[in-house]
Amino acid sequence: MRKYLKYLVPFSIFFILIPFCFTGIAVADGTYGDPEQNWGIVIGDEIFYTLGWDLDLDLSEEIWEMIDSTLQSLNISEELSDVQGHYNNLSSIESVYNVKIGIENITSYFYEDTYYNSSYDYIVGSVAFKAASMDEYGPLNATLIYEIQQNQEMIDYYLSIFGSNMTADFLIGNLSLYGPGLDDIDYFQSWYNSYNGTEYNSPDSPPIFVPTDWDITEFYEELKSKVNYTELAMYANIHASDWNDLTTQLGFTTLTVTAKEADIKYQFSSMNKTIVDKNIYAMNITNPVTETRMETFDELLGLLNITNLDFGVNAHVEWDRKGILKNAHIDFTLEGLYDGHSFKITPVFDISIGEHDRINTGYATIPGYSPYLIVLVGIAAVSGILLSIKKKK
Repeated sequence: MRKYLKYLVPFSIFFILIPFCFTGIAVADGTYGDPEQNWGIVIGDEIFYTLGWDLDLDLSEEIWEMIDSTLQSLNISEELSDVQGHYNNLSSIESVYNVKIGIENITSYFYEDTYYNSSYDYIVGSVAFKAASMDEYGPLNATLIYEIQQNQEMIDYYLSIFGSNMTADFLIGNLSLYGPGLDDIDYFQSWYNSYNGTEYNSPDSPPIFVPTDWDITEFYEELKSKVNYTELAMYANIHASDWNDLTTQLGFTTLTVTAKEADIKYQFSSMNKTIVDKNIYAMNITNPVTETRMETFDELLGLLNITNLDFGVNAHVEWDRKGILKNAHIDFTLEGLYDGHSFKITPVFDISIGEHDRINTGYATIPGYSPYLIVLVGIAAVSGILLSIKKKK
């Protein structure tokens, strides 16, 4: 069984990439016409975005050594036991990319029968990519090939560590086979309307574009109205008088929603500690050392040899007055002490309108670690597996 585990991640990544490798979305027959919503864009527009990410590991030397020792005790290969060195290597890979979206058509599809009437607005266009350091836009595979070329020695090194017979040149050859069709995306966003006595509007997919009159406060108010404070007190030990009291007790230091913007900040250390402790007690967990029921969260952390644990989230999303996504940002922070040694883990993702060589500096500037290497190795592994199957046949 163990020998098959190495294929799990590559195949998972492969299926994530499938939507990028094929074009077109099937649409049933119906009536097409002018869009029903005002999207704030017109045919021929080009919208540019910058997206980037990072995984910042700020670990004390003792933590790095503990990780290495653990890997060695598991008989992991010596080349892979220097985790800090590999992290530093991967951090040199580019992690800021530009995307160009060209609007080719904006239309509507309408379907009607006796029981169900619905309409969709479709924004049809093309998408092209480039690393921030590249000069020209192209299909996704061209950007991947560029990154392989920039990190060819490193990729060859890691492929050899994992016992692969593949090389960076092999990856480039396989990616080239996918062709320029990767930049043909026929669908960006639809606004869905159904009429069953009442009208309901919601995006069908992550809203890059929304109608100019879209107001997210309606969804926010609906969420607030569905909270049952009696059930929260009964089943979750949360005794709150209203929405503001609830969010404050849960640890939200900022929760602001306006027509086209949402700003959320959460800090675990700001959460009502009584709520956490009561729920730990309700879980009826036995302390294996004292053989008694755990009563606090700190007692649970003590078993894990963790102290001063804190966790925070900062999220922001904003559309401009035309309904075009302006910025979407999220970062997490997990920090504390393990066996008295500090650790801090901070993943970041940011997408903002415009073409830049770094992500939104209003939040964070990242030179960064790129998951692209994992994607590249995943593609290579899948390609190699498929080729080996063909040879056996």
